[in-house]
Parts: sequence; C-alpha cells; structure tokens
Amino acid sequence: MISYKKDEFLIMKNEELWAFYKNYKNEICYTILKEDSSGEEVSLIKDCHKLLSVILSNNGYIYILAISSTKALMFYTYSDLGIRENTLLNYSFDMEYIQVISLNNSLNLIYTRYDNSSLSLYHRIIDSNLYITAPVLIDRIQKITDFPFIATVNSTDLIVLYLKKSQDYYIGYRAFSPTKYAWGSFITLDKSPLLPYDYSFILGENNLSALSYSIKDNYNSFLRYGIIIDNVFKGKTLKTTENVNNYSYLIYEKDHFYLTYTFKNKLFLNLLSVGGDLISIDTIPYSKESKIEKYIVQSDLDSVSFTSAFILYENNKLKYSVLSLISRVINNEPKHSAATKKVDTTLYYERQLIEKERLINKLNLDISNLKNDISQLERTRTTVESKDNEIRALKEDSLRKNSSTVQEYERRLKDKDILIKNLNSIVSDLQEKLSDKRKVIDSLTLSNKELFDRITLLQENSDTVSKLKLQLLDKESTISNLRLEIKTLQNEIETLKTSRGSILKKFFE
Repeated sequence: MISYKKDEFLIMKNEELWAFYKNYKNEICYTILKEDSSGEEVSLIKDCHKLLSVILSNNGYIYILAISSTKALMFYTYSDLGIRENTLLNYSFDMEYIQVISLNNSLNLIYTRYDNSSLSLYHRIIDSNLYITAPVLIDRIQKITDFPFIATVNSTDLIVLYLKKSQDYYIGYRAFSPTKYAWGSFITLDKSPLLPYDYSFILGENNLSALSYSIKDNYNSFLRYGIIIDNVFKGKTLKTTENVNNYSYLIYEKDHFYLTYTFKNKLFLNLLSVGGDLISIDTIPYSKESKIEKYIVQSDLDSVSFTSAFILYENNKLKYSVLSLISRVINNEPKHSAATKKVDTTLYYERQLIEKERLINKLNLDISNLKNDISQLERTRTTVESKDNEIRALKEDSLRKNSSTVQEYERRLKDKDILIKNLNSIVSDLQEKLSDKRKVIDSLTLSNKELFDRITLLQENSDTVSKLKLQLLDKESTISNLRLEIKTLQNEIETLKTSRGSILKKFFE
C-alpha cells in the first residue's frame, strides 16, 4: 500500500528537498531530506492548530497557510530574512483538503468541503494586499483517495482536474482565467468504467498533457494512461489478472512525458510516447517492508514539471527521494543503439502524430461547425418559409377584407346618389312653389294699388273711407302673413341647400 501525505508538503528548492509538516508539539517545522541520513528539524511557527498548505513562489519565498491555536487563518512568508506573519481572517473556514496555487501575483485557494453530505470544490483568492475573496463554488466532485483533485497552472490559466460527481465516472478539468475572472466549462477527458483510486496529471507544452489513473474490480487491476492532445485523451490500459493495487505519477521534461508506476514491489520507470507506447527506462525493486509515500510537490526546476511524486523508504531511512527518482528517469534513458534509435524514431513519429491529431481535431471541429451552420440555415429556411406563408395568408385575408370594403362603399355610394336625386326633386318642387308665391305677391301688390286709388276717390265719404281703411288693414295683414310665409319658404330653401352641400361633402370625403 501507499500512504498519501495530504498534511505534509514537499518543496524542491535549489535541488534540495524540503519537507514541511506539523510536529507533535504543534509546531510547523521543515526538514531537508537526504538519502540514507536523517535531516535536522527546524521549527518555524509555534502554536499551530493545522498546517494547510506550503507554497513556493517565483521569487524564491515560501508562503505558509495555517490555522493558529486561536483558530485564526494565518499567512506566513518565509525567506532568508526570517518569517513574517499576517492574519487573513480572525476565524477559519471549513475545509476537507486544500491546494494553493500561485498565479498572476495572487494565491488561489482550491479546497473541498462537505455541503449536505456532498463533497464540493471551492475557489478563493488572496491578492497582493492580502485580501481574501468570498468562496466561489466550482463543482460537486467525487472523492479520489486523500487527493480529491489536482491543481496546476499553464502559462495563463489555473487548471483543476477532478472526478465529477454524477452517475458515471467522468475525469476532466475546469480552467480559471484571471484576466476574465471566470471559470470555464467542465472538459471531459475520459470516462472510467470503475471508480478510480489513484491518479496523476501533468501539463506539457504546445497544448499537450498526460493523464494516468488506476482502477480495479474483484479479479483484475488496470492502469490507464496516455497523452492528451487538444483535450482529446488517447488512452491505453495495462491489465493484470490479479487484484493488486498500483499507483503512478507523471513527469514532463523537454517535450518528453515519463510515467512511473508501482506493481508487485517494483517501481517501473518509463518514457511515455504520444502514441501511448511505454519505453522502459529502469526497474527498481523494493522489499515488502519498504514504505512508499506520495506527495503533492512544488519545484523551482525550470526544465522539469510534475504535480505529485513518490518517496521510497527502507528500514525507516530514505532510499529514493523525489529528486533521485526523477534524475534516474531523465538521466537513465536507454543508451544502447537499438533503444536510442527506437526513442529517436518514436519522437519523430510522435511529432508527426501530434500534427495529424491536431489536423484531425481541426477538421472534426470544422465539420461540426459546418453541421451547425447547416442546421442554422435549415432553421432559417424553415423560419423564412413560415413567415412567407404568414405573409401570404395576411395578403389573402387583406384582399378579402378590401373586396368586402369596396362593395360596402359602392352600396353606400348608390344610396347617396338616390338621396341626392330625391333632394334635387324636392328643391325643384320648392322652387316651383316659390315662383307661384311670387306671382300671388305681385297680384296682391297690384290689387293693393288699386285699393289705394279707390280710397283716394272715396275720401269724401268717411264711412266708406273707414271701411276701406279697415279693408286696407286687413289686406296689409294678409300681405305681412304672406311675406312671413315667403321668408319661411326661403329659409327652408336655404336649409335644403346647406343640407345638400353637407351631404355631398360627406360623400366625397
């Protein structure tokens, strides 16, 4: 079995391996590990409740995140000048496991905690002013061993690999962009048929990375491994018909990936080709009493990168450190000509394979985009046809409505014509009556004149004159009535003319 050191941290600095831990006195200490010897324990911080993380910065400083005995969240900076402490929070927060990654002049806290029995992955940031942000939920995850996730960085982004919580076992990652201050979507790399119990992940250059993980059932054990090209995992599987545990970790160095794994008391050191072939470099046997520890490791090495590694103890003494195992992998490549030729040939075809894989991925992406464009065009065509049918239906309905409206207007026009003819007939009759009245008035005017003449002739006879005056008054009254009647008729004629003009105006409107 292997032991996972989640509460101890390894820092590789100036080709020395520093181990940080909390001792039985609740002190944070470090020891420089050396093979076949015991290092001196150096105490840095007293009264520590829990050591959370140790971070190696680009400037060579060592940052320590811990919870003090008063349960405050503390941040320490250790350098050649000594140690400086800062209080981030006067209280601590719940966490199951934490990794701290330095990126873009900030420290990124990636940690897990249980929310209603579900293991959740969170993110917080400590900026250059030692301000800590509020937690952001990344995802719900499935626990794998004591290292439930692997956090690392490429040139620009923070990458967190984990097993997503679902009915199936999806291994993948999400990336955090400091410039966009946002997490990307989950990228699935592989679907495991069983729950993995150990895994390793490493980023390379040119958008390459590698993944390995272990699974087993009641009868068989499997180690799945391979190179990831543009988020496509080309995995292969080592299978044994024995129910044994095997563990692994990955190294990247100068365009090379290396896979180290355990099996039946042996360490197998291999070069991992892009095509998935394992080229054996060395095999290290160890006894059943030996002890292997797996750590999360940080290093200041520029040419070599790894996220985890093994340490091998025999008889309670360090037999192989991280540095010695890495050196044995990198420096002990096969020297004989056949093996060297195989490695050189493999590297040549690996580069060709990478380009072909990228071309295939690009073509597949282009095909996918074209399919999406075709689907979009089909949806557009369907929409246009639907709109065209709607417009045609609206036009037909509008024509039917317009035809009905025209017929209604024609009917109203005929009614108006009839009304106008009737009004013209009435006006003609009234004009004839007016002419008759004028003739009567002329006749009465003449009779009135004759009466005045008679009155003049009969002035001598007063009785006759009086009677004639009375007759004259009667006649004048009659004339007034007639004139009033004439005026009434004239008003009626004017009213009819006005009504006719209004009707004609409304019609033409």
